[in-house]
Amino acid sequence: MKLKDYFKEIFFLPKKVSQSLAALKEIRRVNDISRNDIKEIKSDLNIIFRYMSGLELHPKMPERLIVNDYRDVSKDHMVRYLAACEYIKETDNVLDFASGCGYGASCIKINAKPKKIIACDIDKDVVDFATKFFGKQGIEFLCKDVVNESSFEPESFDTIVSFETIEHVPTNVSTKAIQNFYKWLKVGGKVICSVPDEEINSFENYDNQYHFRHYTHTEFKEYLEVAGFKNISFIEQKVSEINNLPRGREFDSIIAIAYK
Repeated sequence: MKLKDYFKEIFFLPKKVSQSLAALKEIRRVNDISRNDIKEIKSDLNIIFRYMSGLELHPKMPERLIVNDYRDVSKDHMVRYLAACEYIKETDNVLDFASGCGYGASCIKINAKPKKIIACDIDKDVVDFATKFFGKQGIEFLCKDVVNESSFEPESFDTIVSFETIEHVPTNVSTKAIQNFYKWLKVGGKVICSVPDEEINSFENYDNQYHFRHYTHTEFKEYLEVAGFKNISFIEQKVSEINNLPRGREFDSIIAIAYK
């Protein structure tokens, strides 16, 4: 059976991705299809899914990663969330800010199993998407602005995760986002966050209209220190080594963990 014949069979099924993927597994079982063929089909199906979601060509955020399973996201994004899971306890109340379509919060929920997790994004469309696909996992998705300090009460969270967020915040208010993380954390709590590394991926040469700036390690540490954070360390080298993802073109982020 050729790939085009698989797709003919798939598209006669109810138009739900989970059902379609289940059908792929059954087709493989019956026809003894190789795992590589299934990976190819799943990749194509995910492309179709992203367009069906209505978010792929979103006019405001075209760089959204749109998947319905965190394991399908690009490796450089997945490793950040898997690294964060190592610092999250099952008793934690967790906030994932700038959660996008929800795959990161799903990764945390499944792997770290925190007591509670809230995920926020400024874009209502992706919050609605995330609620539909990941809300059933027990994750609360909210539409919030990271620079609005009234989004949450002080000392509400044990851990705040916020990856690739600050570079999207206008420079004149970006310090407010860091200050809010500090305010929303409980004493002894921690923020795990990342920004693009200016020394690897210079902002001047980076063609992305949705970024306001990139950071060096020194600059990002100063941002965190000014907000009040202590015991600041950078873990991106450890993350890249553990996950065999070289620093540089594939993985160009600074990942910081800092405590209140």
